[in-house]
Amino acid sequence: METNLGKGTGKEILEKILNIIAKVAQLVEHNLAKVRVAGSSPVFRSLLF
Repeated sequence: METNLGKGTGKEILEKILNIIAKVAQLVEHNLAKVRVAGSSPVFRSLLF
């Protein structure tokens, strides 16, 4: 992810930072969803019931 925060007005820099934060949040959410799916193992559930 390439950024150039040194150029632009304060508003433009803030928008760039918020865009980066949104992208990071999306990646974290995506990875958490993968962990939840991996945690719901059919083998594990079959041992409990």
